[in-house]
Formats: sequence, C-alpha cells, structure tokens
Amino acid sequence: MPLFCRRGLSFVLRGLVAIAAILCLGLGTCHPAQADDAVLPDLTTNPTAPSLKELQELQDLRTEKRFKGFIDQRLANSPEVQDRIELEVDRAFARTTTLLNILLVILTSLPVIAALSVWLLRRSVISQLVAEVRSQLETEVFAQLKQQKLSTIAEIERMRGESLDQVEQMLAEAQSVLDELKAQIEIANQDIDQLKSEATSQLETMVIDAQQVKDQTIQELTGLLPGSTQDTLSPDVQPRVGTLTTLLESLKAAIPQITFSASDYLKQGNALFFESRYDDAIAAYDRAIALNPELYEAWFTKASTLMLMQRYDEASRAYQFATQLKPESYDAWVGQGNALGKSQQGEAAIAAFGEAIALKPEEPLALFNRGNAKADCADWEGAIADYDQALVLKPDFAKVLLTRGQLLQQNGDHGGAIAAFGQVIELNGTDRGEAWYGKAVSHSAQGATDWAIAALATAMELTANFQTQAQQDPAFEPLRDLSAFQALLQNQGDRGCG
Repeated sequence: MPLFCRRGLSFVLRGLVAIAAILCLGLGTCHPAQADDAVLPDLTTNPTAPSLKELQELQDLRTEKRFKGFIDQRLANSPEVQDRIELEVDRAFARTTTLLNILLVILTSLPVIAALSVWLLRRSVISQLVAEVRSQLETEVFAQLKQQKLSTIAEIERMRGESLDQVEQMLAEAQSVLDELKAQIEIANQDIDQLKSEATSQLETMVIDAQQVKDQTIQELTGLLPGSTQDTLSPDVQPRVGTLTTLLESLKAAIPQITFSASDYLKQGNALFFESRYDDAIAAYDRAIALNPELYEAWFTKASTLMLMQRYDEASRAYQFATQLKPESYDAWVGQGNALGKSQQGEAAIAAFGEAIALKPEEPLALFNRGNAKADCADWEGAIADYDQALVLKPDFAKVLLTRGQLLQQNGDHGGAIAAFGQVIELNGTDRGEAWYGKAVSHSAQGATDWAIAALATAMELTANFQTQAQQDPAFEPLRDLSAFQALLQNQGDRGCG
C-alpha cells in the first residue's frame, strides 16, 4: 500500500478511537476507581516503595489500561457505537477515494495537457517561422517580379515594334496582291460577261428554235387528233401521235425555257389521252387549267378522262366546273349526269340529265341515261317513259330496247320483255346474243321450256360465256332437270373444249 494510503488509514483510526472515548465518557457507566483499586497494588504495604515519579507513571499506565479496556467493552456491547464507527470509516474512505480519483484524473490529464502545450508551442513557433519566411520571400520575389516585369515590358515593346513593321510590310504586300487580283477579276468578269452574252444569245437561239419545233409539233397534233376525246383516233396515225408527244416531253425536259400555252397543254393532254396515258393526260389538263382556269375544253376532257379511270367523284367536280363555264353544253350535262349516277347520286343525276334534255330535246341519249337513273331510284314507270320517248326519237336504238326489255323482265312483264328483245334481234346488232339470253329467261319464267332452251342455244352460239352464266342463273331452275337443257350445256361445254 502506498505511503499516503497508510497515513490516511492511521488518521482515520485515530479519529475513531477519539470518537469512541468521547462516547464512553458521555455515557458515564464505567467505574475506573474500582478498577484502579483492584489493579494497583497497595503501595503502603510495600516496604520498598517506589519514588513519586514512578508512582505517577504507574498510575497513568493503569488509567490507560482501564480506559482501553472500558473502550473495548463498550465497543463490544454497543452496536450503535459500532455502526457509527463503520459510518465514519466509510465517510473517511469515501473522502479518501474521491481525493484519490481526483488525483488520478489530474495525473492522467497531465500528459495530455503537456502534449497540448507542446503542440501549441510548436504551432506558434511554426507560425512565426512561416511569417518570417513569407516576409523574406515576398521581399525577394517582389523584387524579382518587378525586375521581370520591367524586362517583359521592354521585350513586348521591342516585339510590338517589330510586329508593326512586319504587319505594315504584309499589308503592303497584300494590297499589291489585292490590286492584282482586282485587275484579274475585272478581266475575268469581262470574259464572263462576254461568255454569258454569247451563251444567252445561243440559248435564246436554241429556245427560239425549240419553240418553233414545239409550235410545229402542236400544229401537227392538231391536224392528227379528232376534234373531241369522245371520237376515235385512226390506228394509222397512232404511232405518229406517240412520236410527237415524246418529242414534246423531250423538248420541255431539255429546254425548260420553252413556253406552253393553255391550248398547248390541252392538245398535249388530248394526245396523251388517245395513247391511253390517262395520268399524264390529267397532269397536262391541270397545267392548262392553271394557266387558264376558264378553259372549258380542259375541264371537260379532264372529266371525261377521270370517268374512264373510274374516279367518278373527281369527274363530277370537273363536269361541274365545265357546266358553270358553259351552261349550254349538252355533252357536259350528260357527262355530269353519268358521273353523278356512278357516284350513287341518283336524284342529282336525274336533274343533270334534265338540263341536257332541255338543251337538246331531240337527242335520245340523255333520255336513255335519265331512264337508267330513274330505274336506279326504283322509278320504274318514269324509266319506261324515258325509254319510250327515246325510242320515239330513235326507234332503232338497240341499247334502249335491250335495257327496256330487261327492266320489264325485272318487273314481271315477260311478254313485253320478249317483244322488246325481239326488236333488238331484228336490228341484227351486237346486242343480239344478250337479247336471245333475255328471251330465254322470260320463256323459262312463262313455262315455255322448249322456246327457252332454243333461245338459250342461240344465245350461247352468239356469246360463249352465256354457257357459264346459264349454269349459275337461278332463272333456269325449272329447266335443270330436263335432259335437253343438260344436253345443251354439255354439248356447249364439249364444243368449248374442242
């Protein structure tokens, strides 16, 4: 145990002894006089009596022993005293422990405080050294920089002077080159102007020559083409028309400066129409319309071409422009009616045919077409009336007779239908085969099987495809089980194979 611990414990024990003595005296339950009498010998009986000093020391010793014995006895017999002693010991040790802990903390902190003091001292020394070095460096560096600055300025001034001299020399040389280039450019411009003038002159000559060729080609096409696209082109002139249209296209591609008038494009479009180049024809008509939107012929021929291409809605719009430009045009109103009928606009078609009939009541075509439009609208009586009026104007109009017979047949008037088909057959035209087939259908409906088979045989002799049609036509159901009908179809099939 360390020295200071032992001293502390000794101090605590002494204090405890003192406290115990005070407690014993305070209680007053001990009798030291009796104890002393029992212990001390009778000095009066001892012949060799000690001296007074010895007696005093002996008395003190006895008193101390009695006192000690008394304390021991009280300590042993008094739990309250023992508890207070233990409490005082604990307090003493608690103070000592606290002091020891404080001392240990102080001793532990001393190295840290010393290291911190050393670090702060080192930092202070370093800061001082850095400040001194910085001051010294700044002085030296500033002096060097100032010197370098002066040297650099002098060098820059020298180089600036040299550069200015070089730039002035280069500018002088560049000006000389520029002057020379200007002179050359002037000469080149003169040459270019001369070449341009010559080229322009040559181009103008070429354009004039090409324009003359174009005009001659258009003039020749005008002489070769029919007056209307509704007419036919002679097969003899067809190759020449193709050559001329190719020439026009080549000229326009090679020399775009050639000018085409609206009439030129119209003639070119007509030529392309007769070559069956309908898309190219439409493009030519559109160019003619772009140059002259009021050119009736361009609108009309465009509409006719669109009808052939089965573009009925566009054709109807083109015919509408044509009728607006030329309301007195019978052909435009008929075309408009046909286009509207193909577009499933029956009422509008009937109205357009009415305009055409009003313009030319003597023409049966518009009546026939109006009758077809009425039939499409289920106006059977009106259709028959228009057909009859057309036949009054042209009794040999085979197409009207055939269509009238088919309409009567559809409405159950087989007698009237057979009569109409008979008139078509008497005309001996191209519609005979279809008329014989119609008679066969009506005879079959009337139950005249022999006449029906005979009419069908004639129809199949004139038109071979009626054999296939008859096999599928429900109108001949009453004849299917007849051997004559079966033989007719079989013979016609064998003849077709042969």
